[in-house]
Amino acid sequence: MKRLARRTLVVVEMVTATAAGAVVAGFIFLWHVNNSDYRQEVATIFEQSTGFKVAINGTVRFALMPFPTVIATDVHIANPPWSERPEMMRIDQVDIELSPLDLLWQRSHLPHMTLIGADIHLEYDGHARVNWWQTRDTETTPDPPPAPLDLTRLELIHAAISYRDDSLKRGVELSIEQAVIGLPVEGPLTIAATGAYFGTPFTASLTGGRFVDLINDQPLWPVSWTLKGAETTMEAQGTLDRPMSRLALDLQLSASLRQLAALGPVLGSSSLPELGPLGGSGHVTGSGAHYRVNTLKGFLGLSDFAGQLTFDTSGKRLRLDGQLHSELLDRRDLFGSDKDTPPEPRLRDDRLFDPQPLPFPLLQVINGRVDLAVRRFVMAPADLFDLDTTIDLNDGALVVRPFRARMAGGRIDLAIMINAGREPPTSHITGRSDSLASEQLFPSQGAILGPTGPLSANFDLSGAGASLRAFLAHANGRVWLAIGPGTLPVRHFDLIASDLVAAIMPWADRSGDRTSLNCLITGFRIKNGVADADRLLIDTGKITVTGSGQINLATEGIDLKLDPRPKDPALISLATRMRVTGTLAEHSAAPDAIDLAKDAATGLLLAVGELNPLAFVIPFVSIGTGVANPCQAELADRPSPVGTNMLGPLGGLSDLLSGVGHALNHGLPH
Repeated sequence: MKRLARRTLVVVEMVTATAAGAVVAGFIFLWHVNNSDYRQEVATIFEQSTGFKVAINGTVRFALMPFPTVIATDVHIANPPWSERPEMMRIDQVDIELSPLDLLWQRSHLPHMTLIGADIHLEYDGHARVNWWQTRDTETTPDPPPAPLDLTRLELIHAAISYRDDSLKRGVELSIEQAVIGLPVEGPLTIAATGAYFGTPFTASLTGGRFVDLINDQPLWPVSWTLKGAETTMEAQGTLDRPMSRLALDLQLSASLRQLAALGPVLGSSSLPELGPLGGSGHVTGSGAHYRVNTLKGFLGLSDFAGQLTFDTSGKRLRLDGQLHSELLDRRDLFGSDKDTPPEPRLRDDRLFDPQPLPFPLLQVINGRVDLAVRRFVMAPADLFDLDTTIDLNDGALVVRPFRARMAGGRIDLAIMINAGREPPTSHITGRSDSLASEQLFPSQGAILGPTGPLSANFDLSGAGASLRAFLAHANGRVWLAIGPGTLPVRHFDLIASDLVAAIMPWADRSGDRTSLNCLITGFRIKNGVADADRLLIDTGKITVTGSGQINLATEGIDLKLDPRPKDPALISLATRMRVTGTLAEHSAAPDAIDLAKDAATGLLLAVGELNPLAFVIPFVSIGTGVANPCQAELADRPSPVGTNMLGPLGGLSDLLSGVGHALNHGLPH
């Protein structure tokens, strides 16, 4: 017991002496540091620990309370020689807390370091060189690098961090209010930060693998993080491959945001629409400017999507390519809800064509090509089913080809080309439809005719304008439309020939206020917004109406001439040629005054020449057409769209460019 007590006393004496020596040494060090210029010595210690050239242009002083701390001001850390900027970091003040025991045992461990007012510039030169990680030349520096500094807590206060990727010619700017970073050599890297990204506030937390593995650029470094900002939450778990040099991602990523427009300041775009909520998840892999998302699943409002996408950030615009499929897409989710915007006040002429600008600016946000398959696309006035299309977008030039779907019981096949980069935007649409249920497409209160029956159409239109109204005002092309067999409201025949209808309708097939319709066929050639009718036929079981005339798509004005004739030669009617005038929304019909005058003059000559008063009424009498069903001949002469070759699938780049050129030059005003 005496021997043990003596040994214990010896140990206590040694510890006491050591502590006293450390205190004395601390005071001596304090006196020297506060009274001598030790800036170079401290800078050398930094250089040996970090591998970077360090200069202290301010002061170095020592504080004993509450913990021994070295305080350096105006600290500069140099960039590698290849960087255009001389400094990687400028710091107003560096506070380094010291551990006396670590100093006594000569361990490179610091409990706490604080950087106040740091301006940090991180750079990637596009040649696999980064300025925040020093590679060592083994020929000039054969000695192994020093052990990394073991730092329990690194704190950033009022820091600015910028990152520039010279290969992309773009950068990132962060302002950090406060960040606490754990950098223990053998422990996990941890980060908790608040700040702003391009002025948008955010909070971030990260947990990684061992810090020593990060410093040594080890492969498959584990990491997980949570990022919140711009009404967005993003979470990720996975690995970073060689994070200090190559930085390849292999992450399971999920994100959700309340509104897409909130990302505008982050993405540097002021034209993002107010759509949302939006979210999704997927497996992200890639490095540099190229990334791929597999097993993608997401939602936008009530709409869903899934598939795989690739992202390329090396160009002026983000490029997105891939294949997507969806069970449900809703037009209101993609383009905004009509109920969220107040309706435009009705104009005096009560025009039908919408003057609101179409979302052409969205076409200039990204580039890419996506194959899309949608089981149901909620549209107005009728939904699309089994939609299959390819969307190709390059610098504002959009090509949608082919666009095939079932709609209103029939099928449609379209090709759409738009150049949103021109002013005004130019558009070209061509296609055909077959056997659509017309009653689903034409609301009775919004069209001149409200027929029922299968609808088929061919169309090829080009124009320029930022809205539907402006586009049609400058349109060129051709439209052909056929409806029937089906029914037609009797009131429309009342406009054409009321006396004839009154005579025919007691024997006609009727259901309520409708009569049977064999066909309704119209064909218009359109030039500079004026549609000339080269075909106009309405045929029922008792009457045939032919016509001609014009519709001015710019003013929506109508000037049509209609010639009604009974099919039964025995049925004598005083029906005359009618003239329909007004607008698409408000129109009226009246006997054609010019034709009446001509017929009256002819009848007068006959009456005078033959001295027969009955000859005066002969020109007013319709003696019948003698054709039971003129629809068959008209339908057999169905024209083909001018742009039929545009309806096939997209080919290579030459096919795309030729298609875009056709869209921009086919009949468009210059």
